[in-house]
Parts: sequence; structure tokens; C-alpha cells
Amino acid sequence: MTQPQGRIDFLALSTTELDPVEFAAIADYAKSAFGLHLPEAKREMVYARLIKRLRRVGAASFSNYLDFVKHPQNVAERSEFLSALTTNVTQFFREAHHFDYLRRAVLPKLIDRARKGQRVRLWSAGCSAGQEPYTLAMVLHGLCPQAHELNVKILASDIDPRILQRAAASIYPNDEIKAISPELRAACTVAVDEANFTFTKPIRDLIRFGELNLI
Repeated sequence: MTQPQGRIDFLALSTTELDPVEFAAIADYAKSAFGLHLPEAKREMVYARLIKRLRRVGAASFSNYLDFVKHPQNVAERSEFLSALTTNVTQFFREAHHFDYLRRAVLPKLIDRARKGQRVRLWSAGCSAGQEPYTLAMVLHGLCPQAHELNVKILASDIDPRILQRAAASIYPNDEIKAISPELRAACTVAVDEANFTFTKPIRDLIRFGELNLI
């Protein structure tokens, strides 16, 4: 492998193209290593996101960069590669009817089991920045304010370690709180500063975060 070294000719790199063969190689690696599906229609998106990484590491081409990513010693760059290609779109109470169904048909039975001393685990398999598991924790708290004292845990996993760090930090801008009802805001959230909020300890105690590649 030719590892990028030294300074980079930014003028030359600015004209670097992502040709179909290089894109196919990147898409194949993203699929086999991380389970990401990158159709040809996303070639421009892949170019726009990865060209920054080429500049960062000093790669002369996309093929050179892919060799760099695959090198056993470059674990950190594989995380950067993954983060660049992962689209994290989420919000509190996104697809609200799902949480309505959980509240009505699923969670009451599980809470009853937990109150009898049984173990209950819920899994947010692609948790992104944490809005989904925190929404689930708020719904649980609304049905059972003592849930954090029972054997109940929400397992929140994602393939992207950088987005997991944001999720575990549990700090969100105030404009995101609008999706949370006033009742749950009062019971589950606290201000961090004038611009941000977080969740109360009982809500945060319900969730465990972990990096996981589903494939």
C-alpha cells in the first residue's frame, strides 16, 4: 500500500474525480465491512463527503484513500470513513405512531413483568444521536415513573462511534425539545444552559450505549 505522506497538492486534488470503478470499489467495501448500501445514484454524495478525508490524509486519489482505509493500522480512519458515509437523520418522537403503539399495546405487559421482578430489555438498534432511545425512555417513564429502579434497560447501539459519543453525552439544542410534550418535558428534561437541555438521571439510567455492526 502507498500510504499518503507529507504535504498535499490541493490544486491537483481539487480536480480528482471519483470514477465508476473507484466508486464501485468503495461501495463494495462499505457493503462488506459495514453493511452500507451505496447505489450509483449516491456517487456525488460519496465524492462530496470523502474528498474532505482525502485532503485530510493526503491521498492522491480515491483508490489510494481506500487502500489507506483498509490498512490494518488505520483503524481511526475507518471510523472517519464510516462517519462520513453514514446519514444520521432522527428526532424525538419521530414516527410518533410507533411510540403510540408501544405505549398502548407493548409496554404495559413488559412493565407488568418488570414489576414482578422479571428482566426486560428493549433495543434501539440504530440509535443515531440518541433521540430514539431517549424517546423510548420517556414513554416508559410516563407509564412507570419507577422504571429506572426495576430490571429494565434500553440497549442503544449504532455502527458509528462518533454519533454514539453524541448520544451518550445526552445534550441537545433547545429547538429539539419542541417535539416533546410539555408534560414529558417537565418530568424528564433539565436545562444545561440557555441553548441546550439534557435528561434527568432516571431517564439516562435506563439507557446503555454500545457500538455494534449489525452484520
